[in-house]
Amino acid sequence: MEKEEQVKSPKARKGNEKKKLKRRIYAIASLLVLLGVVLGIAFLTMPGSKKTVVTVNGEPISQQELDLQYDRLPEQYKSLLPKEAFLDEMIRIKLLLQEAKKQGIAVTNDEVAQQIAEIKDKVSKEAFSQLLQERKLTEKDLELQMKDQLVIGRLLNQTILSKLSIPDERIEAYYRDNPNEFTAGPGEIQVSHILVKSKESADSLLEEINAGTDFHELAEIYSLDGASAKHGGRIGFISKGKMDKTFEEKAFSLKEGEVSSVIETPFGFQLIRREADSLTFTDAKELIKERLLLETLGTALETFVNQLRSNSVITYSNRPTPTGEKEPLYGSSFRDSGEGVCKDDGKAVIRLYTASGCKGCPLAAKSFEEVLKGFVGKIQFRHWELNTGDNLATPETEKGVPQRELGMFKKLDRDGKVPFSIIGCKYYRAGNFFATATEESKELAAVISSVVG
Repeated sequence: MEKEEQVKSPKARKGNEKKKLKRRIYAIASLLVLLGVVLGIAFLTMPGSKKTVVTVNGEPISQQELDLQYDRLPEQYKSLLPKEAFLDEMIRIKLLLQEAKKQGIAVTNDEVAQQIAEIKDKVSKEAFSQLLQERKLTEKDLELQMKDQLVIGRLLNQTILSKLSIPDERIEAYYRDNPNEFTAGPGEIQVSHILVKSKESADSLLEEINAGTDFHELAEIYSLDGASAKHGGRIGFISKGKMDKTFEEKAFSLKEGEVSSVIETPFGFQLIRREADSLTFTDAKELIKERLLLETLGTALETFVNQLRSNSVITYSNRPTPTGEKEPLYGSSFRDSGEGVCKDDGKAVIRLYTASGCKGCPLAAKSFEEVLKGFVGKIQFRHWELNTGDNLATPETEKGVPQRELGMFKKLDRDGKVPFSIIGCKYYRAGNFFATATEESKELAAVISSVVG
């Protein structure tokens, strides 16, 4: 019987609790590692052409490296991620790896080997080889990617994840305000499952369940479906026509609380448990907590990366001007985005993005402070401090920049530099153009006046 399928006694299982917790922490962190890691970006020593497309704090990314990594993307990702956006993901990964190195974060070859061994344990040799072939990877490439992923996961855990918390009051409010998410709709049932590779393992687990061992405990330890295993095997609510036919027929034949016999599906051998048609708060609490944690972590991660960008030197070689972007306005340091003026409650929205410790940010903040005195009641002003997530234009202390606000910043500020100003979504500028607040204020007042009307 293979390693992960050896069914241990309840006493032996207790020794795994700390390991399970550690795996869970890394799993959560890995979910939020930037898209580049998820898509398999690894920085390799490339033969041939050394043409550089961008330099990140002195470290180059070559055209050949960009082309190779992009070529490895599944076609469905390429349709959603243009090459220029993919390059931006490579830059983000480079920044995170550089920061990890500064903090002395590293992983051993044994840790990398262990992670790859766990992947191999969960799939057949043929499936593993097919995965490498589809991604145009060698096993050495996979080792390099895994090393980067583990390093970044450890960095995120130390700098972000370990400092986040979701209060119980927020979890309770989510459960109370979203009842439909925790109750089966018409034609739906709630199920949990355990997935293993062999019938022998499934039979052994079923014997334990029939002897009184908790189904969800076994699922958390032994199920190969990582997404549901961490929640005790809970898949959630399903309806007919959405699952494998064999799985679906067995699931809908069960009564509440009943566990199925062993079934074989294209994924392996499975046990199914029919759950109650509603999820209690106790059962939903960890699911809600993880969802809210991921949302919070996503915002915190964007803020963290933007802070790294603001303190970095990123130099592009012959970067093209995006379609639709116009040249700077005559007599102005601002550029025209080609967009119309955006408003909130009938007032033009003015945005300033800064970061604490940024050398040019105090001058920008002072200029805005002076100019906006003349536009009271005419504009909506948002001053986002990216490394703290606070909107400095409000008396409250925010703890994260909303995704919409970050999206606006990322769309126009491709290099991630601060200070960065967006005037009514129409005009934007990175940095300060003039040496004094007086000159900056004159320029800023003229641009704001043009969107206020």
